[in-house]
Amino acid sequence: MQKGSWQAIYRFICKLFAMFWQFKRCDLMDEITAIVFDLGGVIIDYKGSQYYEYMHKKTGIKTKEIMKVMLPLIDRFEKGAIKKGEFERNAAKRLGISNGIDWVEEFKSCAKVNKDMLALVKRLKKSYKIGLLSNVDKARYAASLKIFDKDLFDVVIASCYLGIRKPSVSIYKYAAKKLGASPSSIFFTDDIEKNIEGARKAGWHAERFVSYDDILSKMRHYGIKV
Repeated sequence: MQKGSWQAIYRFICKLFAMFWQFKRCDLMDEITAIVFDLGGVIIDYKGSQYYEYMHKKTGIKTKEIMKVMLPLIDRFEKGAIKKGEFERNAAKRLGISNGIDWVEEFKSCAKVNKDMLALVKRLKKSYKIGLLSNVDKARYAASLKIFDKDLFDVVIASCYLGIRKPSVSIYKYAAKKLGASPSSIFFTDDIEKNIEGARKAGWHAERFVSYDDILSKMRHYGIKV
């Protein structure tokens, strides 16, 4: 048999094993009692990449350069370590612009509630504890509260009030405690892979959010009644 054929068989066997283990893992796991959602990119249709693209078009600065400048500042801003004015001044200065960075304004103009996901939250709330776990600054969080009802969630955790961001294991442990749920009984979804990895390190069941239909399929796989 040719080398290529053996490699194809090997890949097929590995795929079968991965599928078997995934189903086996679900059979052995604790029953899901709590479901936690990310905010931006899941409950609200808005991704950070939209902002960087907006600033690129506005200033002509390359997206990678904008991210290089802003990500360290965003980290501090979303931990509540700096206020909005300081964040905006420092960002504008480091980018070399004088006409503002439109941090909140651009968000307000683009962010929309994902109605399908909000309807899903309402359905799930009848049978599960529901949490919201977001890396967000106070300014954008305040803007978000104007387009969705946080009372739909049993526990709401915004990084800016806690001083910790995903994917730190500490924030997942804190959320589990607030939910009164064991880590292995929590399902979490987020649109950023590193946040999924952080949740798994904390003992949660976690799957990356891609779309409404995709997350329904993933939830059913865990025995969640959607």
